[in-house]
Amino acid sequence: KSGQQLLIENALEDSRIPIFEEDFLKVGSLMAVPLKTRDSILGVMVAVNKIDQPVFTDADISLFDTLASQAAVSVAYGHLYNNLAEKERLDRELQIAKEIQNLLLPKEFPILPGFDISAMNEPALEVGGDYFDFLKIDDHRYGIVIADVSGKGVPAALVMVMCRSILRSISKGQTSSSKVLSELNSLIHPDLKSDMFVSVSFLILNTQKRVLTIARAGHEPLLLYNQKTEKVTHVTGKGIAIGIDKGPLFVQNIEEIHFNMGKGDFAVLYTDGISEAIDENNQEFGRDNLINAMKTSRSSTAGEIVENICERIKRFTGDKPQRDDLTLVVIKAT
Repeated sequence: KSGQQLLIENALEDSRIPIFEEDFLKVGSLMAVPLKTRDSILGVMVAVNKIDQPVFTDADISLFDTLASQAAVSVAYGHLYNNLAEKERLDRELQIAKEIQNLLLPKEFPILPGFDISAMNEPALEVGGDYFDFLKIDDHRYGIVIADVSGKGVPAALVMVMCRSILRSISKGQTSSSKVLSELNSLIHPDLKSDMFVSVSFLILNTQKRVLTIARAGHEPLLLYNQKTEKVTHVTGKGIAIGIDKGPLFVQNIEEIHFNMGKGDFAVLYTDGISEAIDENNQEFGRDNLINAMKTSRSSTAGEIVENICERIKRFTGDKPQRDDLTLVVIKAT
């Protein structure tokens, strides 16, 4: 605690030193010095019972202190090496987790008659809690999901994997996006910690009728560009996040909205990492910038719209590290 040297010439009469009956355990004389590196004390080096003399001397402890200084450097390097080895191990495990998570995100986008679809995902850390997916429901319907798990890193990524697995198992044959989210909530709620939740938008695209149905569980509003009016509409609708309520309140509050997709119309789904991307002055990208990017890309393909929005965010943020994952999905009627 003090970092001071300690020299006890007669340890048998010092109450701080335990007394043992066995001769080989008895401490006659003792010296202790701290293992110091700069301002840190890594430990203590102790010697007992000088062989050729009855007690240790001031000269002994001076020499011992010099040896301790060298030993402290070795100990510090040892700690540093162990920490680096542990960090490398964690980095390798996180890299593996990132590769596995990337495998779970769609690499190809569905090719649907009359529609063009594209998306992107960029985690803030090695692994993240954002998620998007495309699920075939039947011959004319496709499920489109975007989600954002509270928090970041491995815990959020694990919850994301749970959501993905459940949605893939329950969406087959479903015609109601609100029922899909209600079932997801009832299945995942028991397994979520009290401080975790998931915001989700689940859409069902009917390619035959060119109708898009959306239910939002506390997620960002969908942005819909109308080619005829050249305006962007916020498609909201009620809904609370997955995991907050075990059932009745969630079901009462979930709302389903239907809208037609005319030629040239396109919808943009995004997580809050997009609108809340920050520049070097901690100013947010904002929804207005996102809408402007949509309008300037109105004649582009879905993939080009995604690229244009990403490029604008990149120019806005510069080299500023982002605090949240970035995920974007674009659905355009052709």
